[in-house]
Amino acid sequence: MFLGLLLRLLELILTKYICIMSKSIFQSFKSSAPDFMQIGEVKRHIFSLVRIVLLDSFTNFDGSEKEELPEWEDAVPQLAIVAMSKTGKGGITHRFNGSGYIRYDELSKAQLKSGKYEDCNGYAVKDVNGHRVRTEDPAKTESCKNILNQFFSSLSMEEGSGIEDLDTAIENGNTFMADVVNEPYQGRDQFRLAKLRKSPLSAENDSEDDGEDWSEDE
Repeated sequence: MFLGLLLRLLELILTKYICIMSKSIFQSFKSSAPDFMQIGEVKRHIFSLVRIVLLDSFTNFDGSEKEELPEWEDAVPQLAIVAMSKTGKGGITHRFNGSGYIRYDELSKAQLKSGKYEDCNGYAVKDVNGHRVRTEDPAKTESCKNILNQFFSSLSMEEGSGIEDLDTAIENGNTFMADVVNEPYQGRDQFRLAKLRKSPLSAENDSEDDGEDWSEDE
């Protein structure tokens, strides 16, 4: 019985730690100048930001736990947003990841020989104090931060802005421009935002938004 209570206590502590880390990653974030990739001419859509929520990859947008969880126990801290097209005919939810992880095929020969890792849906998962977790990839986490920088820049927000400043962006009606791409996720189609850019705020560009209705990204 004592062992069971101890394991339960450790589980509660780990859950609390993940929650704290999820919030601290974003609350301490300060935007800086982003690095943009070169892109060709593509159709874009203009959106206004209407809502933000701090959560993780194990949590639905409404705060409930997802029914199907992965084999690992470490959830990805996420910033979820709701954005509406300028025509008012369509909206989309999108999640920005706070960290990135090493995939199994990216492990070094030494890591593979160690026998500590197993392939779980393409990710390198190992046991840490009785918990199955992934290994964070600093380069991918840095890429996640740069995508956040692109988002803040696309909203015409100043460098040094934090997550709390997004509420002001919502109040001021800040807009941004992005592509909507359809990518498969867990066996189904999923719409995501890509190639974030500042909105020209012109009637000519607003008219390019066809008001298509996109499903939510959970």
